[in-house]
Amino acid sequence: MANDAKRAVEALLRHQGLDVSASALDAAPSPGESWDPLQFWMQFADVRRQGPAAPLFLSRVDFGAMATHYPGFSPRYWDSHVLRRAWLMTTIPEHQTLELIRPLIDYGDLREQQAVYRGLPLVVNADAFGSLVALGVRTNILDVFQAIALGNPLPARLLDAPAWAQVVLKAIFMDQPLYRIHQLDARRSPELALTAVDFASERWAAGRHVHPELWRLVQGIDHPDVRAALRRAAEDEDPLTARAAALATREALDPTAWRELGETYEITRASIDARQVLYPAPLNNAPKEAL
Repeated sequence: MANDAKRAVEALLRHQGLDVSASALDAAPSPGESWDPLQFWMQFADVRRQGPAAPLFLSRVDFGAMATHYPGFSPRYWDSHVLRRAWLMTTIPEHQTLELIRPLIDYGDLREQQAVYRGLPLVVNADAFGSLVALGVRTNILDVFQAIALGNPLPARLLDAPAWAQVVLKAIFMDQPLYRIHQLDARRSPELALTAVDFASERWAAGRHVHPELWRLVQGIDHPDVRAALRRAAEDEDPLTARAAALATREALDPTAWRELGETYEITRASIDARQVLYPAPLNNAPKEAL
């Protein structure tokens, strides 16, 4: 399996017109050998010197090959630096994975931490890293949280119910696209649904917006609090929220419809964020000399 994942990454590198540095090839261990830890960390850091990070452009064949080893894979969250670092991670022997990977989380820079969490599903013993994934979920750094929560198969596979709920609720709180969370529907539960409803009630009480994809978590959950919250959401002035409430009351789950709603919300939020950058709100409470 490890060799298969390594070959899939190597094929993707070739199809992107990328290569592995000669020094990395020389330093990588042969079968039965080990990495020199300092060499591995140096190679991981040196990726940034191999040109600027470039987006990936995948054919259907490339995508299918990666998705076989990486359920939920999306090139949206990968670039040439992440791909090169993922290759390095596929070369780590099983007995060295924790020794080499954990220091990158503790001491690596932001981009290195992102790459570790993106590449972790390709590591030979990825399922041994549940505690590291749970630790990463606690981060308040958006880019690192995205690397763990979005388009990554490990949280759904490795986290227990409380830690999984933390991933989902934190994604809601950070206004992230829930449709990009792998196996979101498969891990719905009454407990998570009621926690989501409580969160929505708190937001409403504070006069704040509720993430429309939150209602995906309650579909199929028959509870008085859920029914009451859906009735209120159905009357919301936000058309996406009302649409989400309608989807949540359907008997059958419609992943395509939920994805379309999530994509629409993601685009809407990006447009709002861009306008706020270009046309920031006036500082009404600022001293006059600051305006």
